[in-house]
Amino acid sequence: MAEVLGAHGWNGGVIAPVPRFLGPEANPVLLSTPDSPRAALVVVHALGENRTGNAYLFAELARGLVPHGIATARFDLMGCGESTGSASLAGWDEQCAAVLDVVRAEMPGVPVHWLARGASAALLPVDAGEVVRMALSPPTPEELALLASTADNGLLVGRTGLPAEEALLWARLGADPSLIGGLELDAELVRQLGERLAEPRWDTELGPADRQPRVPSWIVVTESDPLVLLEAARFGLVSLLADHLG
Repeated sequence: MAEVLGAHGWNGGVIAPVPRFLGPEANPVLLSTPDSPRAALVVVHALGENRTGNAYLFAELARGLVPHGIATARFDLMGCGESTGSASLAGWDEQCAAVLDVVRAEMPGVPVHWLARGASAALLPVDAGEVVRMALSPPTPEELALLASTADNGLLVGRTGLPAEEALLWARLGADPSLIGGLELDAELVRQLGERLAEPRWDTELGPADRQPRVPSWIVVTESDPLVLLEAARFGLVSLLADHLG
């Protein structure tokens, strides 16, 4: 569990608590918690990455949100990262529900919000009550259907050097096209995610300015980078999330 390095974590000159692993040993939840959390954020990573996030995006968000009083819960979806079990919509739904239970038990009374990247916006809860559900650069059903149509024998196989149009579809999925070499995804599962995205499960959409949002609440994070790779955009995202979560 490589992210736990010592008694404290360094966060831009601020000593931040080290994340703790909670929940089942097979599929644990990595919780970063300030001393007095005012809110918690469950982060659902995209396919093609893990709970750390490509280029450490989600690890950076977790560290950056602690000084704002916001705890974060990160985990590896089954079939990704260090998780056990096979990738499936039903399994992921159960996993998200279990993560929510872990966070609520650890921080009773604290509102628990959601952030999902790419196609994982399809895993956000349908009815979340008075909490905020956010989608970071979610794809359209048509984009996922088009990506699934490039499969060979039912498998989407990542490789470097893709044509620009196909690389963009992988980025819409939430995967960094430069890091997908050897990645294999079930094309039918990608189609199912796309079908779920026909009706947005999020209240707020975050993404690039060149993207047409599908919900009224829209936060521009970058000019044209759906993966938020630029460091300046990442710093800005922390502030935007802290403000949006009150």
